[in-house]
Amino acid sequence: MHYKTPIKDLVDHLKHNRKADVPVNGFMVAIEYAPVGALLNMKTTVYQAVNYIPPSVRQCLSPQFKGPISPLRTFLHLDEEKYAVSLNFDESIQHITQDTLTYLLEEFSWVAEEWRRLLEDHDQRDLLHVRAK
Repeated sequence: MHYKTPIKDLVDHLKHNRKADVPVNGFMVAIEYAPVGALLNMKTTVYQAVNYIPPSVRQCLSPQFKGPISPLRTFLHLDEEKYAVSLNFDESIQHITQDTLTYLLEEFSWVAEEWRRLLEDHDQRDLLHVRAK
């Protein structure tokens, strides 16, 4: 019997099924892989609000705002209907391997954690502090 590692199973799954939802370091990462174009897409929610996205969080979404530095080219997407911000990665990956996918998932989850901290910090700036008598 040949033993497969979980990452090997994931690579095989993506090659055959093209989609997977994978828990990575506290994030649920939705992965899509299109073998024909060799396009890999990863997406995870980094900020979730209730009925309102604060102005300071919106400022973080502007092109002028400098976020975490990473070799991955990621971008944020605001979903107005769900009051959520997701981190996205789209890139052509010619040959998806265990090592490549491991590196991408680790780096992507690190960037996601940095964005989560940053957006939560900005969210706190918009809170109105009221003293109780």
